Order: sequence, then C-alpha cells, then structure tokens
Amino acid sequence: MAKKAMSQSDLAREASKFLPVPKRHKRGAEGSPNRGYKIGRDSISVYCRGEGFPTAPGYLEAIARALDTTAEALTPKIGQTFGNTEPFPEVQMEAASGGKAWLRINKHVSMDTALRVLQILREDNGNEKNSRPPEPVLVSLFGGQAG
Repeated sequence: MAKKAMSQSDLAREASKFLPVPKRHKRGAEGSPNRGYKIGRDSISVYCRGEGFPTAPGYLEAIARALDTTAEALTPKIGQTFGNTEPFPEVQMEAASGGKAWLRINKHVSMDTALRVLQILREDNGNEKNSRPPEPVLVSLFGGQAG
C-alpha cells in the first residue's frame, strides 16, 4: 500500500473493482466500479492489522491485483508471524471503583503457585457482600479446561 501511496479506503475501492460480478449485474463501462460485491475498508483494516485473513472467494486475488502483486506474495508463510507480536504483559493491574482493582496474570508458574494464587483470589471474593463462591474449574493436564 505504501509503495502505491494508497490508503486503506483506496485499496478497498480498487480491490472491489477486481471482484467477480454477480450474474444479475452487468459491469459498467471499462474502469467503472463493480456494481456487485464490495470489499469494505473495515475488512482491509482487519487484514492490515493481522487480525484476520481474506477468506471470501476472490478477495485475496482482488487485493493482490489492486496492489500489482500476487496472492502468494500476500500470504504469510508457515511459521511466519503477522499482526501484533508484542507479548502480553505478565501482570497488569487497573484501578476500579470502591477500592477494587482488575488484575490480569499471564505467567508460567508451578502448579503449587497457581493454586496458592487461586486460593487468595477465592478468599478475596468471599469478602464481597452477596457474592457466590466461584464455580470450581477443572483444569486438564493438557492445558485446557476439562469438560
């Protein structure tokens, strides 16, 4: 996009011209926009941020044609990362009202440490009025919740 000095809106508009025309529509004069399917600029934004990949039929090819490249050049290779590769913070705390805080923990710890943290959280939850004890969560040895 930068090489062609295109904005995301420009790319959405140009790529839409290369989408297949639905059978009930006729393409207008040469160079006029496709009157059928359309790629939205919100979709282009999602693709640029690496939060999604064009899966609708013809979208990837249309975007590639608008950028004068190939679909293969736009496709991430196996093992290639794209989008936000910043790691999540290990611990994040945000103040909330009433002397409370939101706490997020994303840290690899021993099972003993994890159980102690959960015990502290369970005890803190019990201090709130009208609170129910948390539902027990079974954790599988393979890393997910047990069903």
